[in-house]
Amino acid sequence: MSYKRGVYRHKTGDRVGGHLVALVGYDDRQQCWIVKNSWGDQWGDNGWFKMGYDPKMFINGCYGGTGILYVDGVYGNFMPDAPQIYIEKPEPGHTYFCNLEFLTLFKKIKYIRGDIPRIIVWTTLKTQVEKTEKVEFYLDGRHLRTDYKEPFDWKIRPPLGIHTLEAYAYDKNGNISKAITDVFVLG
Repeated sequence: MSYKRGVYRHKTGDRVGGHLVALVGYDDRQQCWIVKNSWGDQWGDNGWFKMGYDPKMFINGCYGGTGILYVDGVYGNFMPDAPQIYIEKPEPGHTYFCNLEFLTLFKKIKYIRGDIPRIIVWTTLKTQVEKTEKVEFYLDGRHLRTDYKEPFDWKIRPPLGIHTLEAYAYDKNGNISKAITDVFVLG
């Protein structure tokens, strides 16, 4: 009832339930659902909250026995079993010169977002993965590399300009997850 921010994970006391909320997304990095409440923007984090992955938070016996009311044919499970991938490096707000990492000092460059990672010459794209058999790497939509074993990293030396880096993680069942970041290459 007194949630303000962060990821809510029930620890002690009785569970209070019977209220419907809208699960609108998830964040695998923080292991939580992103939820919109109907109590107005004065409650929680401007009317929103994050709820840790915990199937016990759903009321058994409601809505087909799961505590979840599915809308418009959208279905899923409590703990996504798809592969997971995150791009850890290059990181927003950082500059990389021959793989050496620095905080970006001069963030204002015309037509360039201030937090976009900057690469001078080359760096290594580093990923964090779970439940992954292979990773495909793309530069501006063009497939350039596939890795079949960890670490799923890629030494990149893109040409001058703004580029989009994508990494697709696949599990043994063919499920796919994607991570994406933009970079600005200075030379």
